[in-house]
Amino acid sequence: MNSIIELKQVIKLYERGSEKIHAVDGINFSIAPGEFVSIVGPSGSGKSTLLNLIGCVDKPTSGVVEIDGVETSSLKEKELARIRNTKIGFVFQQFFLLSTLTALENVMLPSVFSRNGQKTNKTKRAKELLDIVGLADRVNHLPSELSGGEMQRIAVARALINSPKILLADEPTGNLDSANAEIVYNILDKLHKDGLTVIAVTHNLELAHKTQKIFKLKDGKMMDE
Repeated sequence: MNSIIELKQVIKLYERGSEKIHAVDGINFSIAPGEFVSIVGPSGSGKSTLLNLIGCVDKPTSGVVEIDGVETSSLKEKELARIRNTKIGFVFQQFFLLSTLTALENVMLPSVFSRNGQKTNKTKRAKELLDIVGLADRVNHLPSELSGGEMQRIAVARALINSPKILLADEPTGNLDSANAEIVYNILDKLHKDGLTVIAVTHNLELAHKTQKIFKLKDGKMMDE
């Protein structure tokens, strides 16, 4: 099966004075379409840096990052933005919902920057996504009227509005209690079973073991699966 994500000898260096820090150090791995994988490791191991490279938020110092068959390392920012907007959805530990927008409006927000489809179609799609995450009855609620678990589920729905092929989740349950964390992971699992490729960075090993593969990072290096 072809890979939807492939990294070959990827290195990401940061300079701090005369010191060079290998945030990601010679990583090779691939992920097949529709897989649900987790990336685990201690703080400072390079997890978020790796996710940023996969998400075309950052470029490697050297090596190859292929996303859906496109080698992204040499692309210009405009081209990277197009990949982020059309192929990748992002979920973060902080929900990043706009306080003045309703749940529906927050979910629709990324579609403002997409040329795919009309606004009416996006409204219908946003309502469908809120139903998928179990919040069809919260369409007109503001973030201040929602629980943390509900806000994170809205953030998941928002990440899906442009119909990405890949969902990247950086500590998506980090601010949630165990019950809400379980709900969010069950949603991610259902999305993967419906064909979405899902990558989750997490400190929660119990939840990580619910994914198909676990990639372990330490000091920027891949330890094992």
